[in-house]
Amino acid sequence: MKKASFSIPKEVSRITATLEEAGFEAYLVGGCVRDLIMGREPKDWDITTNAKPDQITSLFPKTFYEN
Repeated sequence: MKKASFSIPKEVSRITATLEEAGFEAYLVGGCVRDLIMGREPKDWDITTNAKPDQITSLFPKTFYEN
């Protein structure tokens, strides 16, 4: 079976790497995964993580969270 290779923007990879280096899980989800599998270029990128909002904002200074 041929291994799939996908082009993920460096900005997206930087986000998932930052989360993982801090000890959290980070996964691409939703329409971007569908688009990659179908050979289309995603219009946006969705990431899920087990990090809480306050943990995310501490890792990414320009991020904000409103409840």
